[in-house]
Amino acid sequence: MGVPTALPVAPVRTDTIVAAPTERFHTVQEGDSLTRSSAHHYGTPNRWPDIYEANRDVLRGENALRPGRRLRIP
Repeated sequence: MGVPTALPVAPVRTDTIVAAPTERFHTVQEGDSLTRSSAHHYGTPNRWPDIYEANRDVLRGENALRPGRRLRIP
């Protein structure tokens, strides 16, 4: 019987670069709504509060969309 040997261990990389998420924007068109933008960008209308919260600095209310306004899509 031989002496058991340890399995080789792969080195751990410490120089891996993780890319930051890309910020997305949506330019409001006539007839747009937050629910419509949510459905377009996320596939569900239910994430409109996320868009609203990300844009509270430029929106007076959830129905205050003006054509041409640029919204952040988180």
